[in-house]
Amino acid sequence: MNINANQAAQTAGYAGQAMNAFQAAVNIDNQQPKPEGTTFWFRWLIRIVAIVTGILAMICGVFGALSTSPSCIVAGAITIFLGFAMIMLEVPICCQFVRFTQPVANFSENRPAWQKAFLYSIPPLLPLILCQSISIVLGFICLLVNGAIQFMLVVGKKASREEMMQRAAGADDSRGPRVPDGPPVNAAGNKSFTFTQLPENNVSVEFTRSSSPHSGSQPALNCALTQCSSGSNDHIDCLQSSTPCFDYRNINNMSYCAPGWTNTGSMNNARYDHTASVLTNGKVLVAGGSYGSAPMNSTELYDPSTGVWTVTGSMNNARHLHTAPVLISGEVLVAGGSYANQAMNSTELYNPSAGVWTVTGCMNNTRFSHTASVLANGNVLVAGGEDARSEIIESVELYDPSTGLWTPTGSMNSARYLHTASVLTNGTVFVAGGHNGSFPLVSAELYDLSTGVWTLTGSMNNARFSHTASVLRDGKVLVAGGYNGSFILASAELYDPSTGVWTLIGSMNNTRYYHTASVLTNGKVLVAGGIHDNQAANSTELYDPSTGIWTRTDNMNDGRILYTASVLTNENVLVTGGLGVGIVTLNSSELY
Repeated sequence: MNINANQAAQTAGYAGQAMNAFQAAVNIDNQQPKPEGTTFWFRWLIRIVAIVTGILAMICGVFGALSTSPSCIVAGAITIFLGFAMIMLEVPICCQFVRFTQPVANFSENRPAWQKAFLYSIPPLLPLILCQSISIVLGFICLLVNGAIQFMLVVGKKASREEMMQRAAGADDSRGPRVPDGPPVNAAGNKSFTFTQLPENNVSVEFTRSSSPHSGSQPALNCALTQCSSGSNDHIDCLQSSTPCFDYRNINNMSYCAPGWTNTGSMNNARYDHTASVLTNGKVLVAGGSYGSAPMNSTELYDPSTGVWTVTGSMNNARHLHTAPVLISGEVLVAGGSYANQAMNSTELYNPSAGVWTVTGCMNNTRFSHTASVLANGNVLVAGGEDARSEIIESVELYDPSTGLWTPTGSMNSARYLHTASVLTNGTVFVAGGHNGSFPLVSAELYDLSTGVWTLTGSMNNARFSHTASVLRDGKVLVAGGYNGSFILASAELYDPSTGVWTLIGSMNNTRYYHTASVLTNGKVLVAGGIHDNQAANSTELYDPSTGIWTRTDNMNDGRILYTASVLTNENVLVTGGLGVGIVTLNSSELY
């Protein structure tokens, strides 16, 4: 009886020690720096994988060493060592009998994921080089799994909405708030800027907006004046303007015309993450969005002829991160979005003639940060997004305006959100990039309307999300900027639908993501705003497809992200709202 009691006490002691060891491991885990975006259970899942693959690697090493080949014996020994080292580095609690386990584990815990990725991927190559037996190859695969997981942690980290808003604010604890570089302000308070002539003239001069009746705030769409620059000998070099322009006066009180941005009427409500839809009557409908952290149901109309915003009927449901394509009938279909951090499946229609919203059929899946494309047959294709379970989805569905019903169609090959979707000149829908919840995507795929099937096409040269995609006059697609999980991109590339091949072209002058890109009537692409250098940017630039060159153009009056840009029927570009510097929600609007 005493022996049994002693054994029970000893067993209980072992159990207590095990629990204490586990608690200690938990405490150590809580005290160590964590890879960004990982949770407690995810980190322990990584450790469980390390235990399993480490043990399997050691077993493979033992079988590999049972050989008459000296190189295979050495390879087996190295595999056994690497399997044990894997467990010791990731789960030191399993190797407490080794005196130096904890210091080594502490050192490993403080290493960034990219260093671990190399540590777990490069050394296993040595035994594979020495011996290519089945056991050694299997051991190599087991060890490589951990390297792959660490690599995913490196490239898979995505900017959260909070991080993105901090960047927009220019929040940087080491340097204080960042303020975007903008034009200087003279003593009179007038904004001055430098305007550069066309490349063949290449002369710059500083101008100041005039307060006279022909001020820059008044658009001069049929500008009869000329673009002029003052030479050193007071000689005036002029070039006839062929672009939409605005009337300015230079510092010598000489009148001239120049393209640029000018403020127009402000919205009644400041908002970001909203939508803007150009109606068939030329007006622009802005719907929903957020103010602070509160989604909105208010909507308003911009009249380009007056520059005035007018409140119209409110949506039945407040939402942001939704889509709002204009149907062939002229109605606007709002679909999905997020409210109170929950993805929605509700949809509703706006009737421009009545100014009223009507609820229509619900989607089969909840989703936000998805895409919506109007097809040639009038149906609307909605693809991807994030659902109410916080999962990134690959599901796709079609809305039929004649019935008001949603029908599931073929799913994409990859789940994705924050991607782009473009309707090509041949009617197919082209989806590119995005994020799958683990890492940014480089893949692209095509949807065939006749079969309802998605087919993979050529992959981009750079993985990216929160980028832009523009269909050019020649049918090619221009993708620009975005974020690859580690860096904001300036790179741009062209997709040729006839070959399915991507070609890198000249990079933008500024890195940026969460920006906009508008195809102008002259075929050029205007890229504006977005996050650049950890701040909401006001810089803009033009891409000329005929030369493949990006050229800086006049800055917006406000740096902004999460805003909208719409090409109006009068050929101007209207930008509205968004987040500005300091995470200020904007109600301002500007015309280019």
